[in-house]
Amino acid sequence: MFIPFKHKGLFIALFLAVFSTTTMAQEFQKIRLGFEDNTGFHRQLLLAFIPGTTHGSDFGYDAELIDDQNNDAYWVIDEDRYVIQSIPPIETEDDIKLGVDIQSAGETTFMIDALENIDETMEIYLMDHFLNKQHNLREVGYTAHVDLGNYNERFSLKIVQQTNILGVSDIELNNIKLHYNSFDKTLMVNNASHLQIDRIELYDLAGKKLQSQSVDSVQNKNFIPFEASGGIYIANIHTDKGIASKKFIKK
Repeated sequence: MFIPFKHKGLFIALFLAVFSTTTMAQEFQKIRLGFEDNTGFHRQLLLAFIPGTTHGSDFGYDAELIDDQNNDAYWVIDEDRYVIQSIPPIETEDDIKLGVDIQSAGETTFMIDALENIDETMEIYLMDHFLNKQHNLREVGYTAHVDLGNYNERFSLKIVQQTNILGVSDIELNNIKLHYNSFDKTLMVNNASHLQIDRIELYDLAGKKLQSQSVDSVQNKNFIPFEASGGIYIANIHTDKGIASKKFIKK
């Protein structure tokens, strides 16, 4: 049962109650994303994965933000503000737009309040596009200083759905090996299973994206120029069988 709502706070409360208790709703995957400002205000946003919905505004499934606070966060749908967004179940990867409105500059934190019907195969990242950072929210919340203003382009929630856990695809992904050659300053990606590699992204341990390179190759060995100071780095190798995330050391 879904109760239509658009502007009334009572309708939203009723919807949330029904959404949380019906048998059908309990089977949906849901992410309850928390936002907290420097005064301790906490906003919870709901992202639900429901077949038949879209990335646009779905009447009866999505709820607009109607009780704006001085510092607040929301989903951005067609430039409007929502506290509940429903999208189709994710097959591989998706990026959900987040907005923040800040009237009192300071530290803000995004965190996972709760996950429902979601297992370890779903990776959840907070993307800070201004600082070029990708942060794993399943490990810890993401805190950043945000100045006074409205930001609809800075943050997003990136979701990666891994598939075929312990299956053939995992074996093939695990077969990808990395080796950094300090002499010619290149990262060698050994693709023993000859997977189709589309893109390789390189990050530091803080989650900052340092480099992204299109590859389009099934070759056994692929060489990526990479110059940086010594340390531990992470390579996300995007293939036709999923994403392989590998650490490597540059001495």
